[in-house]
Amino acid sequence: MGKLILVFLFITNSFALIPENFFQDDLTIIESIVLKKKVEYFDLGPLYKGDQFHYYARDPENRISNEFPIPKYFYNKVHFWFNIYTLYDSNYAVLHDKVNMSIIYDVLDYTSLANSGLNRHTKFALQSKLTLNKVKELKKVFKNLGANKNLGLQEQNILKALKSSRVQIPKGKNKRKQFFKKLANNLRAQTGQKDNIQRGLSNIQPFEKSMDKYFNKFKLPKELKAIPFLESSFNTKARSKVDAVGTWQFMKYIGSHYMPINRYVDGRMNPLLSTISALHLLKQNKQILKSWDLAVTAYNSGPKHYIRAKRKLKKKNADLEYILKNYKHPHIGFASKNFYTEFLALVYSLAYRENFFDKPSGDPHDRVKIFVTKCTQSPDWYFRNVKKIDPETRLINLHFKRRKLKSRLRKGQIIFADVDLNPKKYYELPDKYITKKYPKNWSKLVSRMKCGK
Repeated sequence: MGKLILVFLFITNSFALIPENFFQDDLTIIESIVLKKKVEYFDLGPLYKGDQFHYYARDPENRISNEFPIPKYFYNKVHFWFNIYTLYDSNYAVLHDKVNMSIIYDVLDYTSLANSGLNRHTKFALQSKLTLNKVKELKKVFKNLGANKNLGLQEQNILKALKSSRVQIPKGKNKRKQFFKKLANNLRAQTGQKDNIQRGLSNIQPFEKSMDKYFNKFKLPKELKAIPFLESSFNTKARSKVDAVGTWQFMKYIGSHYMPINRYVDGRMNPLLSTISALHLLKQNKQILKSWDLAVTAYNSGPKHYIRAKRKLKKKNADLEYILKNYKHPHIGFASKNFYTEFLALVYSLAYRENFFDKPSGDPHDRVKIFVTKCTQSPDWYFRNVKKIDPETRLINLHFKRRKLKSRLRKGQIIFADVDLNPKKYYELPDKYITKKYPKNWSKLVSRMKCGK
């Protein structure tokens, strides 16, 4: 009775703390009360209902550069991630094999939890715990299959999933046991991302036309815009556990090589400034590694492991597929192995976005220009004066730290504007410097310029 009262108190008070043993002891009660019913195992028949990957993988309208085909080696993984981005929102968890991603064991539906009225932090904690419970449950099922006993409904569902993926179960007691033990170790849960990508499409609206301009200046394919969706779902406020910041998720050490990062500004928080910095980095990766599959993957994990792999394999033109097949290194783990396939999935999803996502509202900034200040001034002074003619000026200047807006900053600060600024106070950056110099060096252009009145 005490436990039941605790559960009801938890549900009525969404902001209550969540003790670990609460979930362990009362998971069944939570499922029955919060979810109204227990999360059921899906019939794998309608698992990919609405799946359109094979059609769009052919790029039927030639919207995608021929630099980004889907190689046969990566096809199944790209298929998996494509569905994660276009079919399943964050109210679903897909249980799958992390090596052979064509093996889907189950899809857990938490829409009833999403509609329960609990706050988002509580719902996230509950969904995570319930999914972990299902993973533990499936691992017991794998153990039963390895011992060839207790072949109930769940065991039959696993066998059905393996059969549909054309996976052969080895004969012999020991081989069978090791086979299912390996499958248990490869079991992974992936939360759907469709709603996050939808929000990202709204977030990119004010910046996309300017970003396209920068891609043209760098002569780089626009498909690379998929990277900030992969890194952060284009969340301008994103901050990871390891302190990667902004839409492009730059670490401070790497970001400081390209853009200003100090106590007053953080270029990583500005989607336009970080885009320019990312294009410098990606262009360098391509020059070093020679192929886009490696250049894109190196954005996530750095180029050194792939340079080392080429040297060890004695193959200068080795691509990502060749390296993954022939080179093993602990730093090339699940995230690195899947980064390019996730990227390709987003490239094709975004190229045909109108077929999967709602059209975002809002108007883009059509003619954003870049200026460098010639005078000492506070960002707050600038925003107050320009806001009358450009109400959204703050949105395209997110690199200024909010708590430092009233600080007087010396000249050399970067300003993005939709309007023409006084040339006596602001130096308009010529387009040639966007690709020629890193943003952190733009301040040097005004070092000898005088502030006018």
